[in-house]
Amino acid sequence: MAIPDSTAVQFGLPPTGTFYLDTFVDPSGSPVNVIDIDLGATLTGRVTLPGDVTGTGHVRLAATEIGGPFNGTVKLVNINLTGSPSVNDQQPVTYPWELQFKTPDLPDESKAYHFALTFVVTNPGSGHTDIAAIFDLGDYMVV
Repeated sequence: MAIPDSTAVQFGLPPTGTFYLDTFVDPSGSPVNVIDIDLGATLTGRVTLPGDVTGTGHVRLAATEIGGPFNGTVKLVNINLTGSPSVNDQQPVTYPWELQFKTPDLPDESKAYHFALTFVVTNPGSGHTDIAAIFDLGDYMVV
């Protein structure tokens, strides 16, 4: 996957938003698909949403261990969505996010994982919403 990248945020009916993955920083260097989990890695990005969206945005790094039992969340960061519900059309709002992961988020063992990065929104009134986006990050060796 080429980084930086962006993908549309699903809303059902218009309006729309955009989920951005700006950087994937692995301080252990090349090759980029091998991560030294002791040093960790950092993903950064932003999400642009219509100005009336309120609640909590959840950016989640999920992984499935290739040939092993792990299938779940590696790390989750929350974004406070401070939109303003109003009868007037609100300007889009951009929210930055940063997700760092390292030991003990994944074990310090040589294993292969398939990563996905997701974005969903929940709000106090209705809980789950139909607002979501996903990046398929591909396969990585974690050592």
